[in-house]
Amino acid sequence: MLIMEVNDGLDRHLDEIELFLGSKFVLHFPIIIFIIKASTTFILELQLEFQQEKKEMEMFAI
Repeated sequence: MLIMEVNDGLDRHLDEIELFLGSKFVLHFPIIIFIIKASTTFILELQLEFQQEKKEMEMFAI
């Protein structure tokens, strides 16, 4: 759910950037969007995994 919200937010900001930069940049825009979304999704998944491991370690410590 968090990943979807972040990607939706990125879409809105990227649309604004596309309008600002113009048509020459738009040709490469889908590739750039994919790279940004993929890297953001990867980072969020790593954070979630780290949080889960941290909770598990805290449970064992108690």
